[in-house]
Amino acid sequence: MARANLNFSDPFQGRRWLKYLRPDPRSGLRLLPNIDDDGRQLGFSLRSNALGLRGPENPRAAGVISGTSFAMGFAVDNGRNWYDLAFDPTGWLNLGLPVGVKELNALLDELYRGPEETLLFLYHPNVYTFTRNFALAQAWKRNLFEAMGWETRLFKCIELKARKQVRQLRGLRDGSILRFRHGDATYVLSALYNRFDYEKEAETVAQTLAGLHAMFARFRRTLVARVWLKQELVPPQFQNATLWATLANYEQGWELLRKRMYDLPSVTFHAPAGFELSDYYPGDTHWNEAGNRKFATFVRGLLAEAE
Repeated sequence: MARANLNFSDPFQGRRWLKYLRPDPRSGLRLLPNIDDDGRQLGFSLRSNALGLRGPENPRAAGVISGTSFAMGFAVDNGRNWYDLAFDPTGWLNLGLPVGVKELNALLDELYRGPEETLLFLYHPNVYTFTRNFALAQAWKRNLFEAMGWETRLFKCIELKARKQVRQLRGLRDGSILRFRHGDATYVLSALYNRFDYEKEAETVAQTLAGLHAMFARFRRTLVARVWLKQELVPPQFQNATLWATLANYEQGWELLRKRMYDLPSVTFHAPAGFELSDYYPGDTHWNEAGNRKFATFVRGLLAEAE
């Protein structure tokens, strides 16, 4: 069973995950192929396929999964990711990776040979951030790890950990970090997490939305499922003005996507109900087993309605 104290923003835990990634000329990055980690390294068991991806791997399937890390499946044991629970894997190909839209489209072009019936896209606002960051790495012609500031060297992780602790103390004072007890857990999260300046980054927004429009238009039907962030589930008594501005920012990104797809009647937008903080790890951004089960139930219903 996955450890309860997972937190991949911690440099030492993140270091273990980064060792399983490799730069890729088309998709920006992929997992090393055929990983079979029993959980001792990451705190949860993780398997990759020969493509350097995770989950269903039928290139001629009627259905495709795309999106960033929630689509890829992360932080729970093999067999307990949402897609393991939602449907027969032979009918799907999972192309989820924490990369930009250009890279997600490159994966689709490279690997998919199916009839383009159904696309299930998991929307997380980090799709804008990843699109910008991967474009910058390419423009700078720099190693992806260097461009992203990712570190696997132990001494660098020690430095990063110290800086992170200083930032956290500062953030607790100025309200950009929230720390509170809820239920049986203590939550520490950024009130600025994934906030994106859509006006200043208008070029990135246009690139992101154009790339998603091209992807969605390929399929007979596209189901866009919104992933709720922990920040959106913070109880009112623990919220502050900084968080309110961030929540408005999330809505802005979602509405930009919806409006851009106005001319694609085959695209529908869906937001699951009933998610709570207890569906996420207290220290990490991802779903725990309960969250994966809840999203799997949502997806089963979504696909049944779409038939």
